[in-house]
Amino acid sequence: LEKRKNKLAESLQGNQLFRDIEDELAWIREKEQVAGSTNRGRDLIGVQNLIKKQQALIAEIANHESQIEAVSKAAEDMIQQGHFLAPEIRDKLAQLRDNWRILKTKAEKRPHQYLADANEAESWMAEKEPVVGSTDYGKDEDSAEALLKKHRALMSDLDAFKGTIDDLRKQAAQCKYQEQPVGQLGRELCCFEGLS
Repeated sequence: LEKRKNKLAESLQGNQLFRDIEDELAWIREKEQVAGSTNRGRDLIGVQNLIKKQQALIAEIANHESQIEAVSKAAEDMIQQGHFLAPEIRDKLAQLRDNWRILKTKAEKRPHQYLADANEAESWMAEKEPVVGSTDYGKDEDSAEALLKKHRALMSDLDAFKGTIDDLRKQAAQCKYQEQPVGQLGRELCCFEGLS
């Protein structure tokens, strides 16, 4: 009878742990949708709201880490004690840790997306810089006409890229929580404004 009582207590403890792990996995799935969002906002207010949501998400994840650690510790303790559900507990614990790591990676990656976009814009501007800085006016009518075509194509490219630059400028103005200042990109934006 005592043996059966202990087995039932262990079963109850194991099922409670599985429920706790499932609760944490559900919480992670919910937050993963927010962290994985590719929405960047259409206007200044939208970008500001997204930045606030991102900051809140990062804070919420940091605050929730103790809960994940507590559930993980309980699982590790049960595995160490040789619980009869140890293999299943080990699998669920691995799933919890993997999902937690993925969530944290997504949440940390999102603020850096701005920098990736900014680097792409900077590369685009560096690619166009030699054309803009050229002092060649053509030696004859044909070469001057070819240069004029190049110039018109460049102006068309600049007009098309202006929206991207404007979006980056808005994001840069609102990214006060980033560790690094805009620096070189800010100078490039000024050069771009001078061209358009």
